[in-house]
Amino acid sequence: MRNCEVRDSGQYGIRVEASCWVQIFGNDIRDTRDSGVHVGYSGTILRDSDYVVIRDNRIDGTLEGAGLTVISGKVSVEENQIRNTFLSGLYVYQPAMGWAMNELDVHGNLFENCGQHRVHSGILFATPLRRGDRGNVNIYDNQFKDLPHHAVHVTFGRGMVWGPQGFYSFVVEANAFEGVQGEKVWIDKKVFRSDNQDGDIQIGHLDIDQP
Repeated sequence: MRNCEVRDSGQYGIRVEASCWVQIFGNDIRDTRDSGVHVGYSGTILRDSDYVVIRDNRIDGTLEGAGLTVISGKVSVEENQIRNTFLSGLYVYQPAMGWAMNELDVHGNLFENCGQHRVHSGILFATPLRRGDRGNVNIYDNQFKDLPHHAVHVTFGRGMVWGPQGFYSFVVEANAFEGVQGEKVWIDKKVFRSDNQDGDIQIGHLDIDQP
């Protein structure tokens, strides 16, 4: 899907469900009710949306949703401009047992004035950051500008134990921050266990005690 204009959608701007090898390039999505782009698993069959590339899109304005939502699969978010969203610029969450994203690469994006809702941030992970059978998260070379809350935020811990879903690694590095009212990177303390049962998850480029 390339070079399309989406205006005032009553739901999502673009919705990708249970699909593989999808490219969403150069679209202009404005003033949607729900998220500008949504990537999930619940199509005519249930399966991860794998090898989805979201590149060089402009998302400006959401009434109730996020700029991008990613629920499942392998997704690359590259060189997008995401502005003026009610929920996070990028919102990653796990709505049901057995479904969580596999791999997520986020680089070269602008997140500006995202997360106007008081519990949302530039990028928000509301899925367990814990040892598991899923893939890698890499967030690098992005620009976070004029955010009312945190830039990158992991909010849920081990309370959501629906199975082995979790991450092998979580890396945040080489991003630029301007006018961020909260923390650059904030991981809720309840993510980490004192008994070190999740000691083999690799969390790179973060100070866990003072994130």
